[in-house]
Amino acid sequence: MPIYDPSGRPFTPGQLVGAKKLSDFPSLNEAEFKEVCRQIEEGLSAGVPEYVPVTIPTGILARILQTASQGFRTGEGISEETKASTVTPPSESDEYLTPMPDLSTLRARVVEEDLIQNPKDSNG
Repeated sequence: MPIYDPSGRPFTPGQLVGAKKLSDFPSLNEAEFKEVCRQIEEGLSAGVPEYVPVTIPTGILARILQTASQGFRTGEGISEETKASTVTPPSESDEYLTPMPDLSTLRARVVEEDLIQNPKDSNG
């Protein structure tokens, strides 16, 4: 499964001296991990097919992969501010990102279709 750069070409850079490695990125803390999961769950529950690509900054992808291989950071004090925030991309990523689409219409349609296909038993 290739990863593409912003121009749409497969991402296959050469190793630069001093370039970051995956191990240079910290894993997500528990609150950040749960927030990433919540965002993905929201899209999936709205009916977004699993083959639809998502835009994610490379640094956040690296942190997700680091979390998958190392586990999320535990034992850290998670502030209320962190709990209330989302995992935000670095400002340098802004030109590559698209805003989250409004999924309310799609979600309503999926729920409606599900109710039509799987009507509830009227006896409870």
